[in-house]
Amino acid sequence: AYAKAARVDRAAATSLLGSYFSGLYLLGEVSMKLLSSVPALAAVPKLLYAVYAAAAIAAAVFACSVDDVDAAARTEAGPPPWGRTASSALRLFAVSPLARCLVPMNCAFGFGAAYLNGYFMAAVVGPGVGTRSIGFVSSLVVATAAAAALPLGRLGAALGKQAPVVAFGACCFGTFGLCNLIQDPDTLGTWPALVGLAVAFGFGRSVWETNFKASVADFFPNDKEAAFANVQLQSGLASAVGFFVNPRISPQNLARVAALPLGR
Repeated sequence: AYAKAARVDRAAATSLLGSYFSGLYLLGEVSMKLLSSVPALAAVPKLLYAVYAAAAIAAAVFACSVDDVDAAARTEAGPPPWGRTASSALRLFAVSPLARCLVPMNCAFGFGAAYLNGYFMAAVVGPGVGTRSIGFVSSLVVATAAAAALPLGRLGAALGKQAPVVAFGACCFGTFGLCNLIQDPDTLGTWPALVGLAVAFGFGRSVWETNFKASVADFFPNDKEAAFANVQLQSGLASAVGFFVNPRISPQNLARVAALPLGR
């Protein structure tokens, strides 16, 4: 509907709308992360948890007030059967080579996020600039992603294809992993290095949230539900595995996994 009203093609409309959604979503996330750096809240964890819980409840209430633009079609179709999304995702993965091609980028984000929020924050940021700065560095990653969402979305729309921007995002993830692989924590634990790495990962995440997901919508116009289920399943599984193996394998091997996108 938007593409028709704005007189643009569907790919451009998907890219622009995706960038708006990602920007707002990431802006909310960075706000939540910054709260953990507020001294009054950080000193009382239970108060911080209460603020997060209140924000979650407020978001749920707000979501209930949003108009359903396709209520008639949704009412006619009825609620999806239990397990249909998972089964459709696995079926699409089995029959579509294109769905399997989503794995490298999803794993780059999933493993990279596990490395960033696990070893990197604990062994690089904390000892380097202090544990109180962890919330700021984490917020800088998301703030970069939020700030870059709209420009990158417009860039993808202007190019008429998302592949070059997605490749740039993969390079950002790979650069983050490569720097952690070739440099020791003492070298990386300085503000110039940390800001650079946070910005690099932030650009990669912005591409994943915006251009990559827009390309998924364009590649699977008739299987969007199954395609996006694949995105969440693949990236979620990679993150889960990454967090699980984080304390069990060497930081060098973790960094090698995070740098894999540069070899693609």
